Amino acid sequence: MSRAPYQFSCCIERCQDCKEVQAFLPTTHLNINLSIGGTKILTAIVDPKGKIIWESGVFKWRHDLDKLHGMSSLEKRNWFISHMIQEVLKAEDYGRKNIENCVFECVGISWPGPILRNGALLAPNIDGFKYNHLSQEEVALGGISLQALLMNKFSEMGKNWNVCILNDSDAEGSVTFAHDEVDHGMLVILGTGIGAGIILNKKWHFGPPDFISRMGEIGQHLIYDNSKGLYSYYGVRTKGIVLSEIETPTMQDRLAGPAVAKRFLDQLQKDFNNDITVTESYLNTGVEENLIEEHEIANYYNKLYINLKTEEKILKLITAKALQGDERAIQFIGDIGYEIGSALGVFIFLFKDKPYVKHIKLAGSLGQHFGLKVRDLEGDDLFISQIKKGIHASLRLCK
Repeated sequence: MSRAPYQFSCCIERCQDCKEVQAFLPTTHLNINLSIGGTKILTAIVDPKGKIIWESGVFKWRHDLDKLHGMSSLEKRNWFISHMIQEVLKAEDYGRKNIENCVFECVGISWPGPILRNGALLAPNIDGFKYNHLSQEEVALGGISLQALLMNKFSEMGKNWNVCILNDSDAEGSVTFAHDEVDHGMLVILGTGIGAGIILNKKWHFGPPDFISRMGEIGQHLIYDNSKGLYSYYGVRTKGIVLSEIETPTMQDRLAGPAVAKRFLDQLQKDFNNDITVTESYLNTGVEENLIEEHEIANYYNKLYINLKTEEKILKLITAKALQGDERAIQFIGDIGYEIGSALGVFIFLFKDKPYVKHIKLAGSLGQHFGLKVRDLEGDDLFISQIKKGIHASLRLCK
């Protein structure tokens, strides 16, 4: 006798704005909070009620990567840490000059990478913080003790500040669902990297008791089988630890922002027989912003390298072309959404009895903006509807 298919009901929606700079609240005075992503840093001063007193402009650190050529991994790490400290000092300077009785309690950091229970951390998209950049001592620890390092540096400057670090998905998820008065949910960041902030009973959820690293690293726990075209979840067997050496691609390898931009360029390269001029003409026809230049396409075709500016342009152009009715772009947005759903569906099936998988919000550059306002035949958000279809297809296979 065959089993009835698993019935799953889930709310999936895009986040309207990002609130992670409000994740760390002071008790009495003020905090300096940094929201760090695989692309940029945003700094803010917040009060105990979560009000943003001051916010910096966005520092797109990936625009400066050319300056790192020839540096060792440790030098790259120190370069990044120095920029973090500069952003903090910039906020402190503003506070001292413009806020009466300005006292800072803590520096709160939302961090784009795995954080272990012992506080050690990594960042797969930041040079100097990747697993293969660790010293032997750091490998034994499982990552870098950034909190202690920063507290020591601030202490040397005569600043008695505490430092709190939380994964960016957890930080944004806890604030977003609290703002919406939702007790349980998953905030999935689809950006330069992929991760999930899991909220259970109004608190961010690290994972099962035996997990050493957070279960929200779904972008690297979900592994793609090229031969089967299916995803598998490795988080349980590794107790949350991200596999440092793996030959098969992860969800992040295939579906994070840089990978999506590259996949579209790869498709155009095939469709237009490596003709850069035709590719450039196709991308720019009918659009007025984010125009692509031939040398940007050539750089990718010749070096298989895509910089941040080109990546951002490609992702915006895909949506712009789809809004013009371009079938290639529309199909691509749908395909990416469906694959994201098929990966999420594997995770959802394993934790189907948990309330947090019933309410999913999408954040990050892709989650919030990719395919925005592009509709399917029923008039629904194409990207979201295809994610839902991918989830249900995956659940049928997993049952």
